[in-house]
Amino acid sequence: MGEYVMFDVEKKDLIILNLLQKNSKVSIKQIAEESESTTANVYSRIKHLESTGVIKKYVALLDAPKLNRSIVALMLCQLVLEAPQTKNNVLAEISKLPEAQNVYLVSMGDWDVLVKFKVNCLSALKECEDRMRSIGGVNAVSSYMVLEVAKETTELKIL
Repeated sequence: MGEYVMFDVEKKDLIILNLLQKNSKVSIKQIAEESESTTANVYSRIKHLESTGVIKKYVALLDAPKLNRSIVALMLCQLVLEAPQTKNNVLAEISKLPEAQNVYLVSMGDWDVLVKFKVNCLSALKECEDRMRSIGGVNAVSSYMVLEVAKETTELKIL
């Protein structure tokens, strides 16, 4: 897995990041006003945050049910690794599943991996489960349907 280096972030950077994570289309002028900086300074800080990887990318957050992806499921996987397999190889294969939104290596007793899926129907979910089972190193899969989402966010609390 990737190695992370802690980045020293100034208060103005946190204000900029907080505004961008709420709305990545916010104008530099508006950020400058709210952070009490010049537009040139805000532009420079954003470019620095991008170049250092603090800002990974800008994305559109889609409304899954409006795109017929209203079934949310969590799958737990138990791994049994045989040479030359590694956890990273198996995680990479699971991550290739297009419906998999999040893939986590976890510490949950007998379970090793937690995967979040959003699909349009139960047969699509069954297909995801079957594909998970076919990945070398995956010993068992258990699926759990999400009945209601109380909170789902991409925002980090930084201020």
